Amino acid sequence: MKNFMKVVWVLVAVSQTIVAQKFYSAEQKQWALAVSAILTERNQEDLFALTGAPQIQLAVDAKKETLVTWWSVDSRKELLEVMRWARDEGHRAVYERIHKNLDKAGWWPGFQYKIRNAMDPQYQYRCNFVMEHKDDLKAEQLVAWDIGRVVSLARWGVLCGYLQEEEAWNWIMEAAQQLQQRYSSWEEFATNYLLGREFSTRYRSTDAVHLYHKAAFWNLNNVYSPWKCMEWDLDLSGSNVKPESAELPNVSDYYLALEYDWDDSADKAVGLLKKVAGKGESLYRGLAYRRMGHVYEYGRSGISKNWKKALEYYEQGAEFSEGNCLFKLGYAHYTGKGRPKDFLKAMDYWRAAADAGNVDGLTHLGILYSDGKGVEKDVEKAAAYYREATMWGATSSENNHAWMMYENPEIWEPDIAIRMAYNGVQKWECNPHYHTLVKVLMKAERWDEAGRALNQWQRFDMRNREIYDPVAVPEKFKKLRKQIRDERVESHRRFVSSGTAAD
Repeated sequence: MKNFMKVVWVLVAVSQTIVAQKFYSAEQKQWALAVSAILTERNQEDLFALTGAPQIQLAVDAKKETLVTWWSVDSRKELLEVMRWARDEGHRAVYERIHKNLDKAGWWPGFQYKIRNAMDPQYQYRCNFVMEHKDDLKAEQLVAWDIGRVVSLARWGVLCGYLQEEEAWNWIMEAAQQLQQRYSSWEEFATNYLLGREFSTRYRSTDAVHLYHKAAFWNLNNVYSPWKCMEWDLDLSGSNVKPESAELPNVSDYYLALEYDWDDSADKAVGLLKKVAGKGESLYRGLAYRRMGHVYEYGRSGISKNWKKALEYYEQGAEFSEGNCLFKLGYAHYTGKGRPKDFLKAMDYWRAAADAGNVDGLTHLGILYSDGKGVEKDVEKAAAYYREATMWGATSSENNHAWMMYENPEIWEPDIAIRMAYNGVQKWECNPHYHTLVKVLMKAERWDEAGRALNQWQRFDMRNREIYDPVAVPEKFKKLRKQIRDERVESHRRFVSSGTAAD
């Protein structure tokens, strides 16, 4: 009798599952996958396929390593536990706990002092984040970050063999419906996703942060992105009737080419990219031309650098409004490298690149207005482009903005220029950024900081000394140190001669 009842209960459960099963169209599934578009674009994965990458061993091994490194997930059980945590609690629960603790303490300055000086760095950072946003951000707004990553985890689970496809779609569609009810647009979703990512991490000014912002900018602006192709309020309710087609596009050749490219098999990569470029979706044709241009611009294993050939591919990619291809063509006209030097043409290409979701186009529009090349010099307009590019993750924009302030006394604001110069170095260590930081600190007469920045610059150069003449490197810094010393002496002389120095 007991066995009979068990069978009955099993049959009832199965029948309920069958009745409750929902079917979704390809468009509805694509909308749901688009919830993970920022992370997918940031990782250069497939925006339009469930697994995000071809199910080859190379891709599976790489994703399993990612899950272990970032999530401590090495099995189906651990994956499901993490997905449930992100769905039910996530970082929004952490935010809420910190907010309640600070609210209970009354936000009093003494407690803020304790936060800054006594707690571990990650908790300290998060407390400061909550204090900064306590009046304009509620914990539930961070659901974009938590639930958005549930979709990514479900996709990776299928790729790694931890989840079945149908099981993953149940997670993904539930997450998509929840987010659609919570937010009113892709823009609002993206804003809160980025805030959630900012809260979850310990550091604000890192390359990773800006890659996330770049990915959001691309999705919000590129004509081929899923966010531009589908309305936010698309009906996601599903149906009890199976649709005629729920198949997503198959673009595995492009992502297989990337795997070969990253594995230093450039000839195999280019062969597949040519196949993709000749047919298929416009987005992937543009991306294929971009990648082939990249291979020939920088060179790969077995393929030498060839700027002329790279430009040919960039021109073909530009026909599909591919942002990086448009940017490269603007650069060619700006420098006269491979194309006639023409600042107006460079501006046209960079505007088109920005419209296609390429933030470097915004930065370089700022450079044209800052230098007055091809247009009348306009530092206010340049600053506006720099600010927008910085917001969306262009790593050099703050450095350019600081240098423009250094060169133009009418807009010189030392505290702002110094902050931007420091941010520029933090985001991307390179010689131009260190040069800007040292010069800005010198102009502000903050000599001790300038000396420390100069030493950092020298250490950076010595780490990368293989690209410099080993004799010329120390000589360059001797000259800079002498310049700092001479300017410090001159500043002191002016100060003394003014009669304001103490006896």
